[in-house]
Amino acid sequence: MKPAHVTLGLGANLGDREATLATALRWLGERDLLVVTAVSPIVESEAHSLRPSADSDAPAPSYLNQVAQGHTQLQPLPLLAALQKIEAECGRDREREGPWGARRLDIDILDFDSLQLSTPQLVLPHPRIAERTFVLMPWAALAPEQRVPGLDATIAELLAAPGRAGWVRWWQSEEEVSR
Repeated sequence: MKPAHVTLGLGANLGDREATLATALRWLGERDLLVVTAVSPIVESEAHSLRPSADSDAPAPSYLNQVAQGHTQLQPLPLLAALQKIEAECGRDREREGPWGARRLDIDILDFDSLQLSTPQLVLPHPRIAERTFVLMPWAALAPEQRVPGLDATIAELLAAPGRAGWVRWWQSEEEVSR
């Protein structure tokens, strides 16, 4: 079987966010899930619509987000299951956090070999790509001319389109800031 080209979106807004992203990227390779060929710079984004827990009304901490691209031998649903296992091992509790809760790690399959798929478990390409500056900005750093199936637009064109809420900025780690 020919390897599939995959684009993943990674995000974390609890705990050591930067370390969690690095761990997830390392595990993708160590577990033979993805041969990572490119990793974007990290962006920080507002965690709008999120709460730190179901028991709190306080705003959730901001997210760190990153996009990774590579090749996999897995089919989409087995890849999704493996990614969800990594999320759980990094502390994600889907039942406790609910659909819009704060989380230690979220890994989304944004694009899988330009496949269009709609199952109860997975929709490809990711259905909210065009709404998410925190995905488009780092993705554009890797592949601005990549076309999104079903949207008839490149990543750069989607990023330039108006209409997304919330702030997003390039992230500098504490190490980079202290240099």
